[in-house]
Amino acid sequence: MKPQPTPPGTAKLSAKAVLMVIDAQKDFLSPQAPYQCVNSASVIDHISKAIQIARKHHIPVVFTREVHAADGSDYGMEAVIGEPPHCIAGSAGMEIIDELKPQPGDIVIDKRRYSAFLHTPLETCLNSLGNPVLYITGFCTNACVYCTAIDAFQLDHHVYVIEECVSATSHSNHQMGLAMLRAIWEKLVISLEEFQQAICQ
Repeated sequence: MKPQPTPPGTAKLSAKAVLMVIDAQKDFLSPQAPYQCVNSASVIDHISKAIQIARKHHIPVVFTREVHAADGSDYGMEAVIGEPPHCIAGSAGMEIIDELKPQPGDIVIDKRRYSAFLHTPLETCLNSLGNPVLYITGFCTNACVYCTAIDAFQLDHHVYVIEECVSATSHSNHQMGLAMLRAIWEKLVISLEEFQQAICQ
């Protein structure tokens, strides 16, 4: 069964932290995908470990999916800059990869722009959970991960990006994304070990 968008308020009523998995979809990670993220096997493995840590400590896991209309009517500036069709609603490419598939109780939020906050229920969801610390993983470092992390920061959420758990379509884009995040705040980017230590406190 395909995961369906989950309305806010269906997870725990409060949480000290939330783990986000940004756009772990086949159109970014499959061999024939229009976008292929580098070092994806290692990053997927690290995200899986982060999810295991979160679930062990009863930390809610929020997945996002980029979704677009088949006619391209909602691509906006992505069409202007020439991005190829991707994550079409109802297609196999928009599905979250099997290795990271959401489980019952996880939250799934669909989005049409890079930021997971723009025109989605994410902010309401986080508020309903008591404004927890937000840990971000996923794809792509310099686009959806970056925009989501910066919007979280601007909305006064405590937010961190787990370095081993993000990737982009090139090593240079990945490093640029991390550098831009660190330019805002050096501590915005943390390690998987630091995430585990924080959750286990």
